[in-house]
Amino acid sequence: MRGREPRLGEEIEKIRREKGMKQSDLCVNERYYRDIVAGKRIPPEDTLLKLLTDQTEGLGMTDVSIIERILKRYGFSALTPEQKNKYLMRLSPRWEGLVAWYPLEGSAADKSGKKNHGASSGVRFPWEDAIQVGSFDGSSHILVDGDPSLKLTTFTLSAWVKPARIEGGPHARILHASAIRASPNSPW
Repeated sequence: MRGREPRLGEEIEKIRREKGMKQSDLCVNERYYRDIVAGKRIPPEDTLLKLLTDQTEGLGMTDVSIIERILKRYGFSALTPEQKNKYLMRLSPRWEGLVAWYPLEGSAADKSGKKNHGASSGVRFPWEDAIQVGSFDGSSHILVDGDPSLKLTTFTLSAWVKPARIEGGPHARILHASAIRASPNSPW
């Protein structure tokens, strides 16, 4: 006996739930997402691809056969080589080994998918040039619990910093790891 054909967006919703993602974490607003899942709206192909493949604002899918099956159900054709490069190549190698990503767009949430969220203390999130940014005043900071994925011996840090002024001379810090390294839950 053949199983029933799933509703149009049922597979997308199942993947979202399995990954434990909130609808509000996705690249489309919650109402639009619900309409996509219910089959009330067919999004533009680029929006659907971002929703399916983006590691930070989407479902982070990498299986081309599943992605193409979902695209077909929404009336789109198989992925072109250009689309594979645009939507799937971003997953490797630059995302490989990523343990945290804090764009600071309104919160200290980790957008890497690893859920190493931070708690901000005194950090403001004003709008600048149409995006929200993290604004630090010298005593404000973000505390991230010491998840085992953050217990690194070597790492690369990349930050975009626009200082109003630099205090502390050449030794001003952007990142500080706690001296208490014995505990796997020591804060950064």
